[in-house]
Amino acid sequence: MHPEVVLYASHCGIEVNTVTFGEDGEGAPARQVLTDECFKIPTVLGEGIDVAACRLAEPVTDVPIVPILMGCELDALQVGADVALVGFGLAEEGPAGIKRETFSKIATFPGNEVAVKSDDGHGVCYGDSGGPVMLQLPDGGWRVFGIASYILGDCGSGSFYSLMHTNIEWFEKHLNLDITPCHTPDGTWDPSPECGDFALQPGEASGTWATGCQADLPLSGPDVTCGAAYDGRSDDTPPQVEIVGLTQGQQFESEGPLPLKIVARASDGPGMPDGWGIAEVRLVFDAKEVPGGTREAGPYAWNVGLPTGGYLVSALAIDHAGNEAYAAPIAIGVNQPAPVLPEEETTGGLETTGEPTSTGEPPTTGGAEPSDTTDSDSSSSTGASEASTTTAADSDDGGCGCRQHDSAAGALGLLALLGRRRRKSPRP
Repeated sequence: MHPEVVLYASHCGIEVNTVTFGEDGEGAPARQVLTDECFKIPTVLGEGIDVAACRLAEPVTDVPIVPILMGCELDALQVGADVALVGFGLAEEGPAGIKRETFSKIATFPGNEVAVKSDDGHGVCYGDSGGPVMLQLPDGGWRVFGIASYILGDCGSGSFYSLMHTNIEWFEKHLNLDITPCHTPDGTWDPSPECGDFALQPGEASGTWATGCQADLPLSGPDVTCGAAYDGRSDDTPPQVEIVGLTQGQQFESEGPLPLKIVARASDGPGMPDGWGIAEVRLVFDAKEVPGGTREAGPYAWNVGLPTGGYLVSALAIDHAGNEAYAAPIAIGVNQPAPVLPEEETTGGLETTGEPTSTGEPPTTGGAEPSDTTDSDSSSSTGASEASTTTAADSDDGGCGCRQHDSAAGALGLLALLGRRRRKSPRP
């Protein structure tokens, strides 16, 4: 979903230490990447919210994108539509651990789920949980719209997938990352520089891990499925950004470091082509960017701990065209008066005392860590055994794929990765 994010089925659990990339996850894994954290939406099977995510310790940038079906593209979700299923689970022709694909049709939409069933008995099986279901749009582009959750009866008798687009806002708030390059979480067309160059043949294993998995793969170019393509060159207007919820000159009293939630509001003009969206917002204290204080998606909020001192709080907003703007600084004090702002309220060259201790994690409001409960499917999901990052030999030409190491027999444990490059704001 993002260079640092893997999305999968929550019933697999959140104790995942590593993610493995490759076509054959058991015999010849091409690469293993550590995870920083994993979390899931509290739910049980059958509610259509069987979704979890892991944030990778390092970005993976050489897997072509198959974006989430969003906005006007959802019109393609129709009963009878042809879909492609991908997984590493059990199969009649061999054991689990090898990436395979098959084809089916949309049968119905029970709640937040989509049910798929094929007349020829082809479908997912044990070991395929978390795998994607995709469809092809009329323009030839592919989209992923569901996560394999469970089956009723025997393998091939029909399977249920949790819909992706209904959970985007929840994950973006927890990750503070933008995982939909062409749309806002509510489906509004909002293309970024990453809205394009999508894989046109996601089922083809092309390229090698030595040369990068985009080698020899045809890509789509700028996407125009729901509106005009991104063209940041037409945007030379800086974004707008302000700190909200703090009063100029406000003084706080605290026996220890003051826990404080800082919120910024940012926008990029009334609409395209005047503005192409906010790429990121960075927290600024005393004219310096705070390490770890970058947010790619709203809410633009930070939890900080402030010892005694005076502070000038600001934020730097950068739009997708590379235009930048600072919020007017807000002067606050902890156990002492707030510093006096100079006559010109800019963030450059301001002298204050005290430093923030840390930016902490995303705010607890709308971003609490989900509880790790056991779903009705009792399968568990564990990470690979080694807590290190390794790369396979350069001769591996098996193409690109990914799965989670999981030795639990009968468990549905596939991790589906839809990689994309890190979203960066281009500079003129």
